[in-house]
Amino acid sequence: MIINYLIIFLFLTISYLPNFGSVDRSQVQWVSLNILNLLAFVNIYFQKPLSKDRIKYLVQSKIVLSYATFISISLISISYSLNQIESLVTITRYITIFLSLLILFYMYLNQEIKLDFIIIILALGAFLESLVINTNFLNAFEISQEFGRSQYNKGLTSNINIAAFSMTMKVPFVVYCIIKYLNKN
Repeated sequence: MIINYLIIFLFLTISYLPNFGSVDRSQVQWVSLNILNLLAFVNIYFQKPLSKDRIKYLVQSKIVLSYATFISISLISISYSLNQIESLVTITRYITIFLSLLILFYMYLNQEIKLDFIIIILALGAFLESLVINTNFLNAFEISQEFGRSQYNKGLTSNINIAAFSMTMKVPFVVYCIIKYLNKN
């Protein structure tokens, strides 16, 4: 059971990995996600199987069906692509995300994880990201005395816009945690 929480924790924290000397941080994240998918499949293999009803629910889920359709169309479009090598790289990433989705969905349906655990990890991630961004901003402000858009504000991501989007997407989880855990009267 604890291994499932560790796997979910690793899935949710892949974006915080350092670049390990790589030029492009995202490549480290893609390789890590593929390794994590492999480890998760090995873990799932040794766990109790899902009931037939839950497997049917998993396969017939609108999210799974939509993503599988998207991947099928993407595979067909490779033959029409001008840059087929880049198309193969992109479709591999789509398949990696699809496998991650299936793993997370499987663990959730198998009642291996609690939704509150995921919400708490996402809220803590938002806190960590904001701490790094604000620390970098204050350090840059002290050094240059400039106010405004700067690469120092990219935080743990490799882009200011990605950092802003990541923070924005995590705000509802922070609000949920505040309402649920801090407003206990």
